[in-house]
Order: sequence, then structure tokens, then C-alpha cells
Amino acid sequence: MCCVFTLRLPFPILAPLHHKNHNSPSPITNSAYLLSRPAVRFLPIALATMFCNWAAVAATSIRGRDRSPSSGPEIKPPVPFTGPKIFPRYSPPQTSGSSFTAPPQERSFYTFFGRIKKATEVTPEHLNALGVLVEYDVPVEKLLPSGGASFIPVDDDKIFSERRRELLIPNDDAVEALARRRKDVKLGHMYRFYQGVDMVKTYYPTEPPSDPLTPMSSGDEAGKNGKRKAEEVVEGGVEKKGKPEGPSATAPTPLSDLPEINEEEDGRKFSMPEKFREELVKNFIEPICWGYGVRIYQSPPRAPPRVALQRSRFLVHMTNYIYLTPALPAEARSGLVEGPVMGVQVRHEFEFLKKQSDDSMDVDGEEEVGDVVGITREVAAALSIAQDRRKGPREGRPEGKTEKKIRFRAVGKDDKWRDDIFLLTSLHHHISITHISVTQPYLRFLETGQMPNLNHEYFQTEEGNDWDKLKVQKTRFWDLLDPEERTEAGRSFSGVLAWLSRNEPKR
Repeated sequence: MCCVFTLRLPFPILAPLHHKNHNSPSPITNSAYLLSRPAVRFLPIALATMFCNWAAVAATSIRGRDRSPSSGPEIKPPVPFTGPKIFPRYSPPQTSGSSFTAPPQERSFYTFFGRIKKATEVTPEHLNALGVLVEYDVPVEKLLPSGGASFIPVDDDKIFSERRRELLIPNDDAVEALARRRKDVKLGHMYRFYQGVDMVKTYYPTEPPSDPLTPMSSGDEAGKNGKRKAEEVVEGGVEKKGKPEGPSATAPTPLSDLPEINEEEDGRKFSMPEKFREELVKNFIEPICWGYGVRIYQSPPRAPPRVALQRSRFLVHMTNYIYLTPALPAEARSGLVEGPVMGVQVRHEFEFLKKQSDDSMDVDGEEEVGDVVGITREVAAALSIAQDRRKGPREGRPEGKTEKKIRFRAVGKDDKWRDDIFLLTSLHHHISITHISVTQPYLRFLETGQMPNLNHEYFQTEEGNDWDKLKVQKTRFWDLLDPEERTEAGRSFSGVLAWLSRNEPKR
């Protein structure tokens, strides 16, 4: 028995060619002629990308007809990341006592925000005016609202147990299975995720913690601007309307064994394609989503996401959305989705600003403030999701808004006055979960500028007393290249999805 397979390449190699003589209708099929075409030179690269990682592709030379190296563009090998893995934090010098209050020199709250063109122009004063309060390293058990901890799956959970087995596979074993050298390793639904791991780990070699007293996930380190500046990462603008692996035989070379490189003289800088990181995150969470009746969709699903502040619309950085699949099969087949359920925000910087105490040229207060841009992105994304969910059915409006295959609905919301917004954020090859609690009066004020009736009984309660605060809670960062950590990340993400879909019919 013989096996026949077709190799589909991203460019034509044996595409039929025709004589310039139109009297000859049959295509040229002479193999000697076809194999001399320039496209065939790329065949080893295409094969390499199918069965191995980018390092092998970079080592594949391109040769001309005379077997000499091609004069075409040189494919440079991957340059590993050499800096500390920084996880910046936002630490405002003071906390706002009164939200929605603009500085004295500003005419109004909305003119204060109306001049913002990009996220890098946001200051701690803006975040204080929004009532932003940030808490880090919150356990996922405390991240979920009251009673939510019971939704975090255990090892033998019906849905999570299979994902757990797949995520615990060592990276080297997974790479062997991808290369079809191991038939006893079953990657299952995480097959595409391990393809991403194989690509990303080439750029992040094995390395010990630079300071054992300061874990890399603490977020206390900081450096200078990354290769891609923050203003280039965030889609800014406003439009006005009226744990690391140990070395092994197949693991990358530890940093201590790599030759020292002067990047400025050598011209080699860490430049992992951003798509690698985005695909790593997407292919990690997508198989987990399947078990809870939700799907991940590329952003934007319609018009670019925006957050509304009265007449202004600010563009929001969002990588993916998570939506609920309708219970009715006919609606699901039509492409209709419900939600949004969550947002996914992938961040590509790897170095950040920090004021050095011995450098008088730095901006005053920069060291204390920290990651203003990062928290601004997350707040804007969460408010955008909350405003979309607010378009769904609620008291006084039984029917929600539907547009372009999206039926807006606050999936998982059971509190009349408050909505719980969740984001999955990524930095380096790590992920974190963010929870932001926002009240309905808060959202109405942003959209209309109308202050609520503070004499209402709701505002006399402890929860109502903080209606104008935006409480941001973030978990620790989990390393997707570490089997134990990514398994815990998958467990936490599963718990959030289980809580959000708790009242939805089984699919």
C-alpha cells in the first residue's frame, strides 16, 4: 500500500505556464524547465517550516541554479531575548478621593479627556479622575465574585482533566511529537499551541533567575523603552461626534553559554515576530474555550473597538474577543455570537520606563507611578467591553441590541447594579487575568455625563458608596513555556469561563 499526500505551499511552484504563442493551448509541463524556476529554491524552507522551528528555517540556505548561495535577501537566525523579564506595575503617588473631578485648571471632566490622542498622553491625574484603584497578585479564588472559587476545576474535572494532561507535557517531548519522532506523546487539542511553543522558545532561551531574591514575576524591575514604543503599540486617537525549564539535549543553549553580543555594533536585536506571541496565546486559550461553549474571535469583529466618553470615542487596543455560541444550532450555524464574554489583550513591549535616582534628566515621579500606559490599555479595554455588554437586555429594555452577527448580552452578569469584566492579558510569554468591577451608574455617567440620584437607597450601601471607583484586580503572571505554570494558568482561566457560563444551557 502506498500513501499519497499533497504538499500545499504559500507560493506556486508547478503552476502551469503557457507559451507566448497563443496557438499552443496546452501548458508547458517540462519538469526540467519548471524546476529551474526561482520559486523552487524556497522548497527546503517550506519543508522546514512544516516539520521544525524557525531556527532550522534560518539555517536553510537559498541557492541559485549553479548551487551557489543566492544573492537574494539574507534570512537572519533568531536573536534570543537577553534582558530581564520585566512585569511593570502601576503605583500612583496618591489616590483620588473624588472620582470624575478634573484638575482646577480644566474646564470640565470631558475637556480634560478630550485632548488625549494616544495612550501615552494619559497621566495619573486622568486615572485618578476615573477612580482607578489597582491591586496585583490577587489569587484567582479572590478574583471571582462571591462563591466563584467553587467553579475552579480540580484535576479530575470532566472538562479540564484532558487539557491538564496535554498542558503538562514537557516541551522537549512535545517538540519530538511535532517532528513525528515520538508516537507515544499525544498532544491532542493543544497541538497548535505546542507549535507556538516551539517557535517562541527559540527566542527565549533557558535562563536562571537573575536575582533569586526577586522573582521575575514580581514586576519590580524596570528598564528603558522597548523596541516597539508604546505609542506604536496602542491604537490611540479620538474622533469627535457632534517557572523556567532545565537544560536538556534538545533545549536551547543557556544564556550563560551564549557569546556576548554588542547589539549596537552587531546590529542584532531581539525581534521575535509579534504574530508568534499572539498565536501562542490564542492557541493556548482556544481549546479551553471549547469546553465552555465559547469561542475566540479575531479583533475587531466589526468596527474597531472604542470606549465612549460622552461625545468622544477613543480607540481601544484589543487582540481578541471571546463570545458565547448561541444555544440554538440554527443561530450558531448562521455565525451569530453573544456577548462579549471576555477580552484578550496581548502586549509586545519587553522593556519599560523607570526613573533612575541618579539621573536628573528623568521625569519627576516616574519611578513611583510606573506602568501608566499598561493600566490605561486595560482600563480602556474593560470599559469598552462593559459598554458593549450594557447594550444587552436590562430592566426597562427587555430586548438587547444586535448588530453584524453580534447579539449584545452581559453573559454571566447577575448583579443589577454591577458588572464583572474579565480580560486575559499577555506579556513576554506569560499571561495574567484581570478583573474589573464597574457599576451601571458609572457607565451611564461616562456615556451621558449625568450624575445619578445619590439619595437612592443603593448609594447608601457599602457597595453603592464606591459606585464611582474602578477596581482593577490582576493575578500573577504564569509562564506558558513552563508545564506546571501553564497548567495552573489553564485551571484559572477555566474557572473564570465556568463562572461566566454558569447559567448558560449545556452545549
